[in-house]
Amino acid sequence: MNREYYEAVKELTIYNVPESIKLTAIQIAKRFQLHGACDAMYVANCIAHDSGSGDGKGHIYSDTIANCDKTAAFLARAYGCNIFLDDLEDLTDILKNGSISDERMIAGLNRYIKHCESEANRWRGRDEWRVEYERKCGRWAQITIEEIKNGDSTDPDAAIGFYDIEI
Repeated sequence: MNREYYEAVKELTIYNVPESIKLTAIQIAKRFQLHGACDAMYVANCIAHDSGSGDGKGHIYSDTIANCDKTAAFLARAYGCNIFLDDLEDLTDILKNGSISDERMIAGLNRYIKHCESEANRWRGRDEWRVEYERKCGRWAQITIEEIKNGDSTDPDAAIGFYDIEI
């Protein structure tokens, strides 16, 4: 498990996020490579608010997940750099079911990797910081694929972080 996912799980636990919303938020963060320390909690708050399960400010009262299409549309706008129009079906299915198959997760991550490669090529020679960032995003997605294929390690001592990745 990478360090940021571990921190996200810890944040969701501190705020006593109900299990179904917590696992759904983690799946969304994993599938769409949302690595900020607060991203999973933000996603959980959006799910809860749109479902009537919470106030959207860290107070989540039940594990009900409803209004999945509305939540998916909002998250796609909020995370437009990571959630593309082609991804809305995956996002909606995660919201409705709590997860998607490993095969779908990997296929979506592979699309994301291709997007990162395309962006790195687009910025090559003009903005080397952006090139390096896109390469790291793609590499992190590749590490996520490897974790899925290997059973998804949950050992926080083995956690890696975005800036630990060599490209």
